Amino acid sequence: MQAFDVIAVGLGTVDFLVRVPPGASQGGKTAVREIAIEGGGPAATAAAVTGMLGYSTAWVGRVGRDDLAELMRLQLRRHGISDAHLVEDPKSRTPSAVIEVEAATAERTVFYSVEGYRPPMAADLPVEALRRARVVVVDAYAPELAEPALEIAKSSGVPTVFDYEGTDTTIARRLIRLASHTILPCESARALTGRPTEVEMLAELARWTDGQVVITDGARGCWAWTGGERIHAQPAFPVASIDTTGCGDAFHGAYAVGLLEEWPLAQRLEFAAWVAARVACRLGGRAGIPDRHGLAAADLSLLSPALRANLEAL
Repeated sequence: MQAFDVIAVGLGTVDFLVRVPPGASQGGKTAVREIAIEGGGPAATAAAVTGMLGYSTAWVGRVGRDDLAELMRLQLRRHGISDAHLVEDPKSRTPSAVIEVEAATAERTVFYSVEGYRPPMAADLPVEALRRARVVVVDAYAPELAEPALEIAKSSGVPTVFDYEGTDTTIARRLIRLASHTILPCESARALTGRPTEVEMLAELARWTDGQVVITDGARGCWAWTGGERIHAQPAFPVASIDTTGCGDAFHGAYAVGLLEEWPLAQRLEFAAWVAARVACRLGGRAGIPDRHGLAAADLSLLSPALRANLEAL
């Protein structure tokens, strides 16, 4: 059995994206400059980051035998993600989304469908592969799958990057307790804790787990709990945003790279914020993800000297 650097567990989609020009009216026909088809989904897009940067990566998801499943497989291959642990189910449909991005504002409207999709079950998890991975990335789309995946990794001492978006406190407490690194959007953190500030939100969430907790909030940046009522703040990188689809998912994958490379917290957050900013500059959640060649050619001048040195070493 192949040992993977990263195994991602959770949702994958096929996204159809269009940049809608100013003045477009409903009911007519409008010529557009950009239409894209990209792989999407929290866990699968996080896996695309580690796969494109050269780490052996597999995704645990379910695919059917519809036409979209072939697109899904094509995207996996393109982004360096192994299908060794895909679950084939002819009765399952492939999740998809149609995303309208306003060209003038970069605001998104997402129309998605998981109708007919059958998520993997706990019995589908590749237990030995999870135990041998260096990092496991898990999203919370299906808690009944996320919980055993986090438990397997925790019992084996494998670090986990857990992507939680939701407001169910009972489920969140149970899952965050199992994760070694939880990353969640500010909106969810506020709803779960009832606290108004990032410091208070992080302090409350830190009581739920002995792991690391990170809150993200798009252009406002991100914050991580460092203990003793202290936080580390990482500003977002200023960019001319085209589309924010997948920025958070790419953040999680880049954070996982920092764990693989054993970078300190500050560098993990800086790299994750930088990758998320690159993703925002392209249409679709994966087009802006760098590979190793892209890293070598990228302008790293805005990064800290420590992170620049580490990226140059890659």
